[in-house]
Amino acid sequence: MKSIKRLTAALLAVMMLLSFAACGGKGGSETTTEETVPPTTDYVREVKTKVAALNGPTGLGLAKIAVDKSYAYDVEYFSDPQEVVPLLTKGEVDIAALPINLAANLYKKTNGGIQILAINTLGVLHVLENGDSIKSIADLKGKTVYSTGQGSTPEYIVNYILSKNGIDPEKDIDIQYKTAHNELATLAIEGKADICILPEPFATKVRANNENYREALDLTAEWDKVCDVKLAQGVVVARTDYIKQNPEIIEEFLSFNEVSVNFLNVKPDSAALFLQANGYFEKAELAKATLPGCNIVFIKGEEMKEMSKAMFGILFEANPASVGGEIPDDNIYYGA
Repeated sequence: MKSIKRLTAALLAVMMLLSFAACGGKGGSETTTEETVPPTTDYVREVKTKVAALNGPTGLGLAKIAVDKSYAYDVEYFSDPQEVVPLLTKGEVDIAALPINLAANLYKKTNGGIQILAINTLGVLHVLENGDSIKSIADLKGKTVYSTGQGSTPEYIVNYILSKNGIDPEKDIDIQYKTAHNELATLAIEGKADICILPEPFATKVRANNENYREALDLTAEWDKVCDVKLAQGVVVARTDYIKQNPEIIEEFLSFNEVSVNFLNVKPDSAALFLQANGYFEKAELAKATLPGCNIVFIKGEEMKEMSKAMFGILFEANPASVGGEIPDDNIYYGA
């Protein structure tokens, strides 16, 4: 029975992909969100799976699932990943997109209460400048830089890169943290944050709305210069109890998540129109320009495990507290 349900989920996912190809297909001038997947007892449920997504690349990767309300998933968006933590611990959310280090912390805090289902984003951070003085990481020394993600993956990534370039994050640079990406993006657009670190799609949004800003540094490229481990920044997790109680739903979700991600990466024109039509971007052109830098991926199983373990090791080396004081054991990885 389980194998039949998994096959059903996989077939539905393929049908979703075929329906995606139709989005924007009428001369590239029209987008549709019409549901073309036939409803099934397993697929459409009265009690929907609660999913927490973050504003940014992880939210974009779940866009198709979020938009199609007839799906058996209720997706809610948040600006701060810390808002999601109590929802997971209280069982008010079943599946969530989180920074990878926060997943490790939550696994420790809940005594194995969550598992990583897949890696959903790689490096997405960029240094923007209203000016032309920042040419290298060394040029950040002595500067005031605005950023987001304090206590989360962005902070540890930035600190790691700075340290590997001989810059003390505590003494040699003044990093002013803002709570939300939107808040910092607005400040930059208004010209009130001359040097800032933002993820996509906010980095592209700033440059589109204030032509004085340029991309000074791609922090994924800077990471690659000082580290051999691939930069995995975001993951999808689920409550362990929910996984045990609903294995078919988890497999179904993973199938849909993978197809949603493939849609964004393989059909950028259709995806851009889809994202504009559903309020993710004001203009399709902006969506299309943003997507390549979002590094939205879907990596599960053994590859997810290997990449995550390597990343946890780097984060632990940089700051043990970043992953909850210890590298998570292998039980954190679903399906690996």
